[in-house]
Amino acid sequence: MDPAGRSLHAARWLTLGAVIAAASITLMELMLALAVLTWLGRMVLARRRDLLPDAELTIILGVLMAWSIVSALGAAHRDQALAGLPSGLLLLAAPLATAVLTRGERELVRALMLLEAGLIGLWGVVEFAFLWDGNLLARVRGPYSHHMTLAGVLLVLVLQAFPRPTLSPLVDKPWGRRLGRMAALLGMGGLAATLTRSAILGLVCGLATLALTGPASGRRPARVLGAVLIAVVAGLLVTIPWLPGGTAGPPTAAQASVTDRLELWRAGVAMVRDRPWLGVGPDGVRRAVSGYLDPGYRRGGIPAHLHSAWLTLAAEGGLPLLALVLFLYGRSLARARRLLAAGLENDLVRGALAALAGFLVMGCFEDNFDDSEVFFVHVMTLAALWQRRGAGARGGSGVPT
Repeated sequence: MDPAGRSLHAARWLTLGAVIAAASITLMELMLALAVLTWLGRMVLARRRDLLPDAELTIILGVLMAWSIVSALGAAHRDQALAGLPSGLLLLAAPLATAVLTRGERELVRALMLLEAGLIGLWGVVEFAFLWDGNLLARVRGPYSHHMTLAGVLLVLVLQAFPRPTLSPLVDKPWGRRLGRMAALLGMGGLAATLTRSAILGLVCGLATLALTGPASGRRPARVLGAVLIAVVAGLLVTIPWLPGGTAGPPTAAQASVTDRLELWRAGVAMVRDRPWLGVGPDGVRRAVSGYLDPGYRRGGIPAHLHSAWLTLAAEGGLPLLALVLFLYGRSLARARRLLAAGLENDLVRGALAALAGFLVMGCFEDNFDDSEVFFVHVMTLAALWQRRGAGARGGSGVPT
């Protein structure tokens, strides 16, 4: 193999290595950094135009990072805001995947993620059954530092494997299908073991998305209505029983959690109202939110985020940053629609859409954008909707024009 082929081969395997190492943020970021350096070096030094990522995706992500820098420069605590800038390395994972992975390798990534979901989910189930002491403040967390991280990772890993969970790229087909279904069940079991209501709601909404994106049929209106009803019922089941008020005694942990979110959301809206354009700067919520909380409100510590990815984005980067992120996801949905209409990689695209829906719904209640492990698997999954036009020449399938 010539040096050019070896370097491209290395970039692909390092990318797969980062996916395999998703349970360890240090190892994952190391593998991802090596993959990015190998890819950029090969593309720039050898002038390999076939390794260029999707131009639109790269521009959108570049503008996102640029606006984050502008927001940091305009913050009251500039040095701290610059230090809190989001990691550009994780954002580069999406262009990297669109540029170096062939269709077969995208299927391999999907299978590797499902295998991880099964293994990490099994860990969560065992921990819940035998090791957890019932403390709701220290719930099942698997290999991660927090139960929300475990829930968010499993949410994306499981949903991206649907509608046909299989490990066939790793195991012979009959066993691949059986083991794939088992891995998906273990992943969902591990997610449920975290008792994270936002992730459970995200899982339901992801499954509803799969129902909406299934093959066209004459029962489309009924399918849409059914998916909406399922999402609404799930939302009610994970919120109404825990709404605060109505009891004379101290609030339960779930009630306190709802109360805390409502207070943080009120403070977040006030922060956006005061600084709608540049926000308070990256990682600025922890420095500014105390001045917006009700003086009589008491909580365990200063919050690092607003328990809403969308509100945290707007508060820290201003409404323009939120608009850019929404534009990115809007364009991702448009590309997915074209891929599905053309019949290209339907299972891969539908799974990516389901994972996207679950991630976005969970983000309404948690700051999963700032959770590196969750954000990495999300970005790698999102890349499936942004395969560049020439990918078919290397074994993939391009985006229809």
